[in-house]
Amino acid sequence: GIAISPVDLIRNFILNHFATEDEMREVHAEYWSPVEQKHGAAGQQLDQAFAEFLQDSSNRQEGGGVEVQSRWGLYTAFLRWWKSVPEWRADMDRTDVAVYATQRMVQMRQGML
Repeated sequence: GIAISPVDLIRNFILNHFATEDEMREVHAEYWSPVEQKHGAAGQQLDQAFAEFLQDSSNRQEGGGVEVQSRWGLYTAFLRWWKSVPEWRADMDRTDVAVYATQRMVQMRQGML
């Protein structure tokens, strides 16, 4: 089989915030695919693009400036970024989770394109 990458974990984490397969496909097409198209669907270029996005202190208001210590540290850094803004609450209901996830995807797409 094909080895899983930190970016695969990030993608799966994001998509799991949506309740239906249709929502997941829509989010993937609108937010994830453009990032892959620009930086490559797999490999070091996409890893590097995510690391640069997370470490970019100019988007600190959206949680940027997160240190990425290694390739596999990318996933942990992403989780810190994901939960770093005041809108994040661990007790959100399913609808709030999808709204929050969409907002974060918008920020990610804008920062990486």
